[in-house]
Amino acid sequence: MKAVICGAGIAGLALAHRLHHHGWDAHLVDHAPGPRAQGCMIDFFGPGYEALNLMGLGDELRRYASPVKKFRYVDDRGRTTVSVDYSLFSKALDGDRARGLRRGPSPSR
Repeated sequence: MKAVICGAGIAGLALAHRLHHHGWDAHLVDHAPGPRAQGCMIDFFGPGYEALNLMGLGDELRRYASPVKKFRYVDDRGRTTVSVDYSLFSKALDGDRARGLRRGPSPSR
């Protein structure tokens, strides 16, 4: 079977992974020429964290997770408008069930 998936966001990537796992020939298309350079985070907790584990990607998530101390929302001038301590999420989710991955360029490991 073949599939074309429009959009290389988290949903498109997850779908491509699952289809490939089940023997499909999945092709991703996106209007962006490559990964975003902003360095935004993709956070996994609750159902998203469980879904990654069910997909067999939990170890990879833990391996590549970025250290996170705070959530920060930054305005168009680079000013922090809201800041929340990430440990609050970790405590609420049994301490080890929340991870963040950096989008865009990552430091070498």
